Amino acid sequence: MKAKKRFEKMWALEDFLVLDTETTGLSNQDEVIQIGIINKAGDVLFDSLIKPSLLVSAGAAKVHGITDDILKDAPRMDELYWQLHNILEGKDVFIYNAPFDIEKLAQSCHASDLGNLAQIFTFHDVMKPYAEFYGAWSDWHQSYTWQSLTNACHQQEIEIVDAHSAVGDCQMTLALMKKLAGI
Repeated sequence: MKAKKRFEKMWALEDFLVLDTETTGLSNQDEVIQIGIINKAGDVLFDSLIKPSLLVSAGAAKVHGITDDILKDAPRMDELYWQLHNILEGKDVFIYNAPFDIEKLAQSCHASDLGNLAQIFTFHDVMKPYAEFYGAWSDWHQSYTWQSLTNACHQQEIEIVDAHSAVGDCQMTLALMKKLAGI
C-alpha cells in the first residue's frame, strides 16, 4: 500500500520532530496559544502556553480549555521566538494537519513582527497521508476524507491521552506514525 510506504519513509528519517499547536480560533487572523514539540523518541523539547495579541474565541476555548485568564501571565511569542528557532532550525517536522498549524504559527510571528518560524524547517503533513491510508473517499471533494487526530487514533486503536493539548497531540501523532510504519 502506497500510504503505508509513506509512513515507513517518514519513520526512517533519523532526527525528526513532531509539533502541535492550540490556537485562539480557526480564522486566518487567529494565533498560537500553545506549542508542543517532541522528538522521535517522544521526549518533550518544548511545551509552553503563549500569550496572543488577541482574545481566545469561545469555541476554541471550549475545545482545548485554554482561556484568556489562563494566558494572562504566559510569555509572548517574542519571548519564546529564539528558543523555538533553535529547536526547529533545519529540522524535519511532522504535524497533523500541517497547513493549519503552519498558518497559525506564521500569523503569530507576523503579529509580533518576527520572522516566520515555518520558513526555517521542513514540515510534513501527517493528516493527508493518513486519510489516504484510511481510504474513505469523498466524491464531493474528490479526495480522501480527512480524519481528525482523535478519530485517527480511535481507528488505529491508539490510546487517546491529553487530546487538544499541544504535547498530548504530538504524542498521539507520533504513536500514529509509529503504528503505521509498522514499528
